[in-house]
Amino acid sequence: MLDHFASEGVTEILCLGDVVGYNADPLPCVEAARGFAHALRGNHDRYVAGEDDERVKEDARTAVAWTRENLPAGDAAFLKALPDEKILDDRFLLVHGSPRDRDEYILSADSIASNLRLLRSKYLGIDICFFGHTHIPMVVGDGKVLMNFRETTVIPLKRLTPYLVNVGAVGQPRDRCPLAAAGIFDASRWELTLVRVPYPVEAMQATNREAAMPERFSLRLEAGT
Repeated sequence: MLDHFASEGVTEILCLGDVVGYNADPLPCVEAARGFAHALRGNHDRYVAGEDDERVKEDARTAVAWTRENLPAGDAAFLKALPDEKILDDRFLLVHGSPRDRDEYILSADSIASNLRLLRSKYLGIDICFFGHTHIPMVVGDGKVLMNFRETTVIPLKRLTPYLVNVGAVGQPRDRCPLAAAGIFDASRWELTLVRVPYPVEAMQATNREAAMPERFSLRLEAGT
């Protein structure tokens, strides 16, 4: 994905969290995040950095424990120091979960409607809220909910209209498509490109299995679930 960004002339990379905590290759992920223009911490980053949550499932706990053992203290401190949200240029809101809760999944009709209302009332002047957490590409705004991006798709956006945008996930997609997902936003055209590129599924599965990571995470890579 970074190679694709470079080929497209992307000038700033924004990361919405969950840099680590799933696959057994955290070091280059943190190294990349250090070079991004802006990065947030996701819930898995917080767990790896020391936070505990009784809601975390057993497989996730295993992956978090492995990552804690194999991540240098400086990298864990970097993740811990990342913010939960950020506002850019008084126009864009970056969150991991949702505008109202850092751990909320924006998936249901109620969560979509409630957070869109909150964006309009609390964040005046914000045009787009980019969020993560669900790992499912989604564009909400102008009376539409767009999903099912199985190939790279260009989406013209309406100016002066609030949007909730999730560009998906590179290493753990959840939309039943094993392609890596990300987005490129062109502020001059007010246009979003949902990018899908091949992900090295078999190589990552082999790395995960060698590290004895939960098998479910490897199987999810090929299924995109």
